[in-house]
Amino acid sequence: MSPEEGKAIFSLKRPCADCPFRSDVAFYLHAKRRAEIARQLRAGEKFACHKTVTYTASGNAVAGPTSKMCAGAMIALERTTGPNLFMLYGQMLGFYDSSRLDWNAPVIKLEDFERCC
Repeated sequence: MSPEEGKAIFSLKRPCADCPFRSDVAFYLHAKRRAEIARQLRAGEKFACHKTVTYTASGNAVAGPTSKMCAGAMIALERTTGPNLFMLYGQMLGFYDSSRLDWNAPVIKLEDFERCC
C-alpha cells in the first residue's frame, strides 16, 4: 500500500449526514447490527463508511480497496476507548491523525451506540 492509499483510507474528517454514529440522527440499524459493528470496532477492524462501499444484489455492503474508514466510527472510538488496532496501525504508519477529525461533530459514544433503543 502506498502512503497515498493509506492516507486515503483515513481521509474522512466528519460523519456524513446519515452516518449511524451521529447523535442527531434517529437510529435506523437494528440493535443486533449495532452490536456487531461495536464488536468489530473493538476487535480492531476497519469499519468502512457506507458511502464508500459497494453493495451486493442482496444489499450486503462490501468494502473494497477504495473504501474509507467511517469518520463517525473513528470519533466514537476516540471518545470512548481511544483508537482501535486498525487506527493505531494507521497512526504508526503516518496515515491516521486524530487531530484532523471534526471534534464538534454530533457523534454518540460507542457504548451508547451499542445499547441505545
